[in-house]
Amino acid sequence: MTIDPNETLCFKRSIGRTLLLLSLSIPFLVIGYLLTTGVFDAPGSEGDGRILGILCMVFFGGLGLYGVIRLALKPDQAIEIGPEGIRDQRISTGWLPWAHITGISTWKSRGSSFIMLELDETFEAGLKQSAVYKLFKLANALVGAKGHCLNPVGFDVSFRDLRSVILAYAEAHGAPAVE
Repeated sequence: MTIDPNETLCFKRSIGRTLLLLSLSIPFLVIGYLLTTGVFDAPGSEGDGRILGILCMVFFGGLGLYGVIRLALKPDQAIEIGPEGIRDQRISTGWLPWAHITGISTWKSRGSSFIMLELDETFEAGLKQSAVYKLFKLANALVGAKGHCLNPVGFDVSFRDLRSVILAYAEAHGAPAVE
């Protein structure tokens, strides 16, 4: 991949990859349903798995529904990287300028890799973030993620390519390219 840090690159959401990810909730919905019917209950137990089944259906059904709604409302969502900085509408509608990015690192958890962006505290305090993103950021922080997570799952770019583009742009525009 040839990188020109003076141009703005746009990595669009892949509808096929997103639908594939969303389809992963279907087996868990089926398992949850089966738990509620008592198929897996031991003889003599009276619906002990029912609550677990309901929780499974609510959790994975909610995730699937949230993903479908998000896909329907923003099918053209993209990660943009340019001379101005990085714009990922999952984090904020505005740009994250290179001058306010204080750290770039990679964080791995349970087989998934994330690009972590640390922002200047003053800039971050004024950053408009959705309530859903704040909730995900809190959950990520509870498992050890420090900063803002960028993950290209469901987008038309590999993690390796996204990481190399971000580091090249960071170097070209004066942001710390820390690994």
